[in-house]
Amino acid sequence: MNVSPSSCSQAVESATLSNGLRVIVHPDHRMPLVAVHLSIRAGSRNEPAEHSGLAHLCEHLAFQGAGLPALIQARGGTAQGATSHDATRFGILLPKSELAFGLWAQARRLADTASHLKLLETQRRVLLQERRQRVERRPYGRAVEILQGLLYPEGHPYHHIAAGRLESLRAINEDDVRRFFDSYYRPNNADLVLVGDLTADRAFDAAERWLGPLPARQRPQHIVTTHKTLGERRATGVDRVPAPRVYLACRAPGWWQDGWRAACLWMDLLVTARSSPVKRRLIEESGIAHSVDGYLLAMDQATTLAIAATAEPGVDCDHLEQCLIETIDASLRQPVSPSTLHRARKKALKLHYFRTQGLNGRANFYTRLASRHGNPSEVDREAGRLQSMDSESLAAVGRTLFQPHDRALLSILPEAA
Repeated sequence: MNVSPSSCSQAVESATLSNGLRVIVHPDHRMPLVAVHLSIRAGSRNEPAEHSGLAHLCEHLAFQGAGLPALIQARGGTAQGATSHDATRFGILLPKSELAFGLWAQARRLADTASHLKLLETQRRVLLQERRQRVERRPYGRAVEILQGLLYPEGHPYHHIAAGRLESLRAINEDDVRRFFDSYYRPNNADLVLVGDLTADRAFDAAERWLGPLPARQRPQHIVTTHKTLGERRATGVDRVPAPRVYLACRAPGWWQDGWRAACLWMDLLVTARSSPVKRRLIEESGIAHSVDGYLLAMDQATTLAIAATAEPGVDCDHLEQCLIETIDASLRQPVSPSTLHRARKKALKLHYFRTQGLNGRANFYTRLASRHGNPSEVDREAGRLQSMDSESLAAVGRTLFQPHDRALLSILPEAA
């Protein structure tokens, strides 16, 4: 096991066990707690299109398997799990005296497929109900799914959402689940992050003891996506909603890629900032929109940006869409003043610090950096990157967003009475 300290000021260290598991350690002695996070480098992008929701189902099975939630709670801990397009993550926060137990629990997620499979039918029902509550029965609940399908064509790994489709979830069988676990839940396709009241030597030794014996297997092939220009794509849906809503969406650079931060700043400037030109034009001045909201889904190789405007009574969707497009186009061409850029950068930096302040938040961030870049010390360079962004670089990215040659438009209309 070769240990190499990173150059960051927070003394993050990383090592790779003999079975290929990458271990990242950040000692933080402010509280007698330790966060034990495991990230699998596979998400919904790795599942067959006909089995959408498979990665999410496997996350539920590994999270609940071997009775882990009750065991974690009995030791004073909390647990979390999440599936994205690119990864599946399991987090445990425990008293520092329970580090060994936390590592044992994460090892069970990688090794105990038999226990996971016993819960297949129970967790399938849970996911079907989640899909109904969060997507099917939620007002405007299918909008994100439709936009993903418009922006990323069929066959693209980002075409569908991690929640999966009802018919796909029903069709998944034990062989499908076992095949996914065997292909992706392996130490040489995972990252382990330990943050809290521990020493690096103790953490690496404990990781070697509890996860080192897990056998490595052939690493799965990395999926590289390409993003072809699609033109302007449109869809109209009908739902049980109180008012029509118009969405304008586009693709931007993926998480932590060049241009990604600028795209995030633009979303803040356009929609969420106090001086938002979209809210000012559509709500305050013209009175044609009841609300304006922004949506950002940052994936490893692309980011979905979407702006939604909900119409006031009697307002035509075509008129609302035209005003939304005109306002965004004009705003993206308008130079950003130094004071506005300064406020946006400060807000973004505050959000970054907030997300990485707690042990769980920092561990989550390190797992994503490790799987995306292999270097968690990238977190220390974030402040410098934001501060170095100037109006010209922001404008250059702005000229690529929401353009007619590569955007999606969606209208959700109320069901007829």
